[in-house]
Amino acid sequence: MSELALKLIAENKRKHAKGRKADRLSLGNIAIEKLPKEISELIWVEKLDFKISGLKISFSKLRKLKKLKSLSIIGTLTKKKPVVDISCMPRDLEVLRLFIVEVKNIDFLKELNSLKYYN
Repeated sequence: MSELALKLIAENKRKHAKGRKADRLSLGNIAIEKLPKEISELIWVEKLDFKISGLKISFSKLRKLKKLKSLSIIGTLTKKKPVVDISCMPRDLEVLRLFIVEVKNIDFLKELNSLKYYN
């Protein structure tokens, strides 16, 4: 697990606890192999960015993020694209950006009734 990712998550928690704006979290500069369990505690986050390096990543930890409106997932350039399972995403997503990844269960997009932008 990336220590920097955990540090950024902890920083976001501190901001929120102090009543400061903490609705965004970017882990886009860190290639993570799996989502930290602590991510599921950030129930106030509305915009989230990830850069992933693992070949298969489950996003089930995002299920609790009911306020999440915008999600960007960027895979790293390797021999094989990371496989992401988006079937457990919060249903109120408005923006979903997926770059350099292979999507498992793409039929899930039909359930995202609030989706305004997808690429």
